[in-house]
Amino acid sequence: MTAVTGRGAVEHVQKMELGLRHVQQALSAPVDEAPRRIAALQEEIRQLKKKLQSGGGGVQEPKAFADAALQEAAGALVVSEYKGATTEQMLAAVDSIKKRRESYAVLLGATADEKVNFVAAVSDDLIAKGLKAGDWVREAAKIAGGGGGGRPQLAQAGGKDPQKLTDALHVAREIVGKWVS
Repeated sequence: MTAVTGRGAVEHVQKMELGLRHVQQALSAPVDEAPRRIAALQEEIRQLKKKLQSGGGGVQEPKAFADAALQEAAGALVVSEYKGATTEQMLAAVDSIKKRRESYAVLLGATADEKVNFVAAVSDDLIAKGLKAGDWVREAAKIAGGGGGGRPQLAQAGGKDPQKLTDALHVAREIVGKWVS
């Protein structure tokens, strides 16, 4: 440690104050709470690393999810929860299914940030029979306290009640049963 006096001491204190202001802004907390906030963030990071190492925190890749969904699905009908997925991941899974099937009806749901997200896709042959992705996903989202819609081929929706995801997917299966057998 080096002792600083005079003008150097003033510059050193100003530099330290600036650093503390940056810490305060980064943590969105008063300086006196910084040590507690840092300790909490370190613990959160440790828990997340542990979860990732145990395989409990990962999200299945869209292609792997689509492969599994198609193996379980009857024909080209997939109505499923995609645990932990983002809307982009659900869209990628839908694209993967669309590339491998000419006829399909897919509705995926996932929860994130205390909300529910849905993605639906329907092939042209089923649209001609009356099933439209926008209408289908809107009805499922209503069950989860939300709404949405889109084009007949592809649509998205959201809901406010993650506890209702299973019920929404059940309704989606009932609705699609009229068009896909």
